[in-house]
Amino acid sequence: MNHIQQWTETPHLFSGVECDQIQQQCADVLLDRATVVGVKKSLARTCQSGWLERSDQTAWIFDRIREEAVRVNDEQFNFELRHMESLQYLEYGFGQFYATHTDNGAKEVATRKLTMVIQLSDPSEYLGGSLRIFSSLPQSHATKGRGNAVFFPSHLPHRANPVWQGRRKALVAWFRGQKPLS
Repeated sequence: MNHIQQWTETPHLFSGVECDQIQQQCADVLLDRATVVGVKKSLARTCQSGWLERSDQTAWIFDRIREEAVRVNDEQFNFELRHMESLQYLEYGFGQFYATHTDNGAKEVATRKLTMVIQLSDPSEYLGGSLRIFSSLPQSHATKGRGNAVFFPSHLPHRANPVWQGRRKALVAWFRGQKPLS
């Protein structure tokens, strides 16, 4: 099945104004050094992260993400999806990165099937920080368009390259099924 070895993008899922509104909602998110599943401190991940929960103020963000994920999944991946996790807000400053990893596999995340990364920063606000996805596609880096959403199966290795100037801000959503991929 080749489709689960590929990734896709939705350009401009959120407008620039909406990205500003999302960042405003994330301003209240408590940021801490991001962790790796099962590891408290890891040299593999150096960015800051926090969790954006669903509320009356954030429901529109969750709804838009869910609707687009269902559409993309139906058109490309056909995973059995049952649940969307809370959204993880990420900030990458100078030299910060996340080494090559997958988003599922460990017991706590074994049922993750689809990962979605939304670019909140304008590409002119930072240098470096590209999202690299290892797949069967010739294109290996997601575009940096503000408001773009990148979708890929959670088992695909990927990494966030180091930021060399400015700050990269992103929102990550994971969609789970009932059972792990077999």
